[in-house]
Amino acid sequence: MKLLVLNYEYPPIGGQAGAISKNIADGLAVRGHDITVLTTYYDGTEATSVENGVRVIRLKSKRKDARQSNIREMISWMIMARKFLKKHLHTEKYDLCVANFALPCGEIAYSMREMYHLPYTIISHGPDIPWNNPKQMMWYHAACYHWIRKICMQAERNYVCSDEMLSNINAFLGGTKNKNKLIHNNFDSEHNCSDIAKEYEEDFERIIERARISGRTQIF
Repeated sequence: MKLLVLNYEYPPIGGQAGAISKNIADGLAVRGHDITVLTTYYDGTEATSVENGVRVIRLKSKRKDARQSNIREMISWMIMARKFLKKHLHTEKYDLCVANFALPCGEIAYSMREMYHLPYTIISHGPDIPWNNPKQMMWYHAACYHWIRKICMQAERNYVCSDEMLSNINAFLGGTKNKNKLIHNNFDSEHNCSDIAKEYEEDFERIIERARISGRTQIF
């Protein structure tokens, strides 16, 4: 498989979500797949590098802090990612786009699907889906409710990492349970990197095959 992974946070930037994204990418590369990650540049990193067999492309945006970001910085990254991919996808063809977070990365994946017929999946890390962390995220979810729903409805699959999140997204999307899948992303003695990468690998392969049959893919 040839996969494009989107995450505006990727080590050394961000916290747990970035680390999870890296572990999945590394695990898939070890299993022989061609993985490209599009993320954010930060001082001390290289614009393009190969890390553990994964090609990492870092785009310069308005990011100031390695540990946290704000809406202005996310929008800046979205603009840069959209501009970059409009050129990149003319020469690079992928089987599937894997977007981390419905916003901001899912919006980019949705746009590339519309322009280049590149199918995509969403990996949710919690707060991006309505009803997760309601005390902290209520206003964000209210403002972006329809935007997030559109992105998730058009995804080939929405991955979540807990039973509570699965229940939330099933209710949020209504009647599309087959579109949502639980994969535990906690890398520990019971769920190691190889096992989790294998779970994603098997499901990605099914999604890609289905997309090819229906003509919803860049690569035929």
